[in-house]
Amino acid sequence: MVTKVFQEMKGKVALVTVATSGIGRASALLLAGQGIKVILAGRNEQSGKLLEKEISALNRKAVFVKTDVSSAESVKNLIALVKSSFGTVHYALNCAGIEGKLGSLAEMEEQDFDEEMLINLKGVWLCLKHQLHLMAWGSKYFHKSYVFRNCRYRGLYG
Repeated sequence: MVTKVFQEMKGKVALVTVATSGIGRASALLLAGQGIKVILAGRNEQSGKLLEKEISALNRKAVFVKTDVSSAESVKNLIALVKSSFGTVHYALNCAGIEGKLGSLAEMEEQDFDEEMLINLKGVWLCLKHQLHLMAWGSKYFHKSYVFRNCRYRGLYG
């Protein structure tokens, strides 16, 4: 089953946010290993360029784009580069997210809450908003595009 899915994905384009670490990095390596062209988006330029070289050494296509998902301008630039380089995106893995500080809700600072919501909520929204336009929303080809969201939360207590 999994092999069949990867066969169907081969040669397609996948966009992975926060491909520079954790689940995003592992996903990007897995996809590239299956012959999927991967756009690596993330804030850590050093890690992103290193991963791009690692994937390229496997004779696979990967492009790193420095991106801050909490910035509308940064996400727009990412999507513009994807469009000019690949024309479209077939798969989007939105792995961007922070856990924030674990602690009592009563003791949580407003700036910590704002940062967590900016990345975990607005960042995903910005990516989806622009990815869907690139995936030819409303066209007969849209059903061939997929968006994935990895979610992890430790949560608040108290």
